[in-house]
Amino acid sequence: MSGLKAYRFSADEMNKMLWLKVLFIENGFLVDRFPEVYYDTFNNACKEYPQLERHNEEGTPDYLGVYIFSSGDEPCLEKCSSTKEGVIILFSDRIEAFSINLIAEIAYPILEIENAIREVVLYHELGHWLSHWSVCAGVNWKCGYSSHDKITHEAFAQLTAYWAVDGQPLNSLILKQYLTPQRHTSPYNKYLDLIGKSKVDILSKLHLLRKFWCEFRISDEMAFELLKMELIEKCVSYAFEKSIRKIKLESQMLNNELAFQILAMGWSIEGDKLTCIDYDFALCKLFALNYFQDDDLKETLKFEKRYCSEDTQKGISLIHRFDL
Repeated sequence: MSGLKAYRFSADEMNKMLWLKVLFIENGFLVDRFPEVYYDTFNNACKEYPQLERHNEEGTPDYLGVYIFSSGDEPCLEKCSSTKEGVIILFSDRIEAFSINLIAEIAYPILEIENAIREVVLYHELGHWLSHWSVCAGVNWKCGYSSHDKITHEAFAQLTAYWAVDGQPLNSLILKQYLTPQRHTSPYNKYLDLIGKSKVDILSKLHLLRKFWCEFRISDEMAFELLKMELIEKCVSYAFEKSIRKIKLESQMLNNELAFQILAMGWSIEGDKLTCIDYDFALCKLFALNYFQDDDLKETLKFEKRYCSEDTQKGISLIHRFDL
């Protein structure tokens, strides 16, 4: 039992949390409760969790709160490290100080500003917990979940906050103007690339990422690319589950993202039926889009030549260009 002060949710927060719960349940996730949430000073949090002393993400929700989890006891079948469910801590002193700093910029009473900031941070941290611990088809992110995968985790947490504050002018302003770094390279900015995607699409991809994360050693960058891609779930799922070629590509030490792009373009929907487009045709299509640099082409084609059919080899004119 933590020695920190338990947080009491406001009526607005409870309503939004229940809305998030329904959203996840409607998309196949099991959310039968919420995590432990505390509201205490940063120093008191550090006494309970000394690792927080290095926690300094100024200008982001994670400067004002944290979703903190610990390592599990048993690795999964793929030998990935396991994790335990985390708790949420909202830093009362940092939220209060941040609110005071915004008084001169926002024409709202200080109490409303503080409440709005606390809500946004709460929804952000709930996004971490929902992606980590809620179960979908018997799977959560117990194995392979790591704080090092900043792009994927922060993009999803920020997107969850964005969904939750939609329609609330002050909360939206706080998130967009004061808790979203302007640098596009920041992991906390990346969610802006996803706000046009449907919630159904994002949550289906979250399930796929968690399902295949360990088996295919998906990288942080590749996971974010998957979230952005216009792919239909059953195409990606079928490709991940059935593709021997992807495993062979990875065994050749080719870039994970490169392998996934080839794989993803090799499947499509025609009518209501899933059909396999010739894998090598997908490779040609990527060439036509100038996705590869010449060195990538050369190495990839050397690999592909061993597996392409004779007819397909004839159809890839770039083989002759590089004399492979």
